[in-house]
Amino acid sequence: MCSADVVGVPDAPRSVELTETRPDGVVLTVEPPDEDGGMPVIGYRVHYGDAVTHDVTSSGTRARYITL
Repeated sequence: MCSADVVGVPDAPRSVELTETRPDGVVLTVEPPDEDGGMPVIGYRVHYGDAVTHDVTSSGTRARYITL
């Protein structure tokens, strides 16, 4: 027998801020949403693209409160 808890969708993060630029990327500070949908937010996925080639890349991390 299997069981599952159904949870809602979390709100968007309260704040996403560019806090630092580096030669190989940027640092974003992300504040978790007010409503987590019933389960803690453990990470965010960031999609970023190249302005010339339009290639899109995804990056993710796992932390409750994160700086990417």
